Amino acid sequence: MEKFITNYLVTQEHFSWKTVEDSRNFCVIENLDPTNNIFPFYLWVRCSEFVIENNELKEASGSSGPTKIIYPNELSYFDSNKISYETPADGSQYSKDIKLIFPLNIQKIITDSHNLYTASTNKKLQSIAQNSFGDTYNPTYPDTFNFIFKYGVNAKNELNTFDQTYTKDMIVDPSITIKFQLTENELTNIYHKMNNLKLFNKYEIIEEEITMTVTPCSSYYLKVQINYTEKELSWDDCQGRNKFQEFTDYVIEIIKSKEEYKNLPEPKSGYI
Repeated sequence: MEKFITNYLVTQEHFSWKTVEDSRNFCVIENLDPTNNIFPFYLWVRCSEFVIENNELKEASGSSGPTKIIYPNELSYFDSNKISYETPADGSQYSKDIKLIFPLNIQKIITDSHNLYTASTNKKLQSIAQNSFGDTYNPTYPDTFNFIFKYGVNAKNELNTFDQTYTKDMIVDPSITIKFQLTENELTNIYHKMNNLKLFNKYEIIEEEITMTVTPCSSYYLKVQINYTEKELSWDDCQGRNKFQEFTDYVIEIIKSKEEYKNLPEPKSGYI
């Protein structure tokens, strides 16, 4: 059923269009009323056009919103010529159309949970697009890759590959900054780790793996330059380990393995 509906949506200009060459279109759906198993279906529909640009998967265009799917329940087979849809118009007409197209219980779901459905369909859509492009989506090491990674309590430790420096938090004493250079192999591995974990993927939902309070907790900041693009990200572990922890552990392990780090003095005290 889901495949039948998404295949239909991809053929409809309202949901699927092309703005660039060699792009691919995909649609995903979420049922706004899972208890209902007959038409009409009230769905959250997310459709998008994806393309590979500079060896990165990018969304060229897209749409997201509630949709009513209509099909004759008496038919025991799927016929794409029999299916139709209704969607609310944009702008000031949107609220009026919601009331006209959807029953009261679905109207409330749309109002209360649209952010949740947007996030869940975004994640599903990104995964489908990545799988579809397959080997064509295989990030290679860029011509330019630099980053600033801050970590620890108040994020006072800093690895800076722009300046090739490392700053160590000495807690009660002034921080120490030294020259610190990563090898090409270390930089390459960090880049691929970052891509494999999809740290900057806006469609990924970060879910806490452990619910707990950590004291003192550490804060993290990551600024990355990839060719001519810069991205920033910040997080903490105040509620326990999260999906960023694998990247954090990986980079800190590289830092601690370097002779320059091992030669640094230890702080005279610790955080409580």
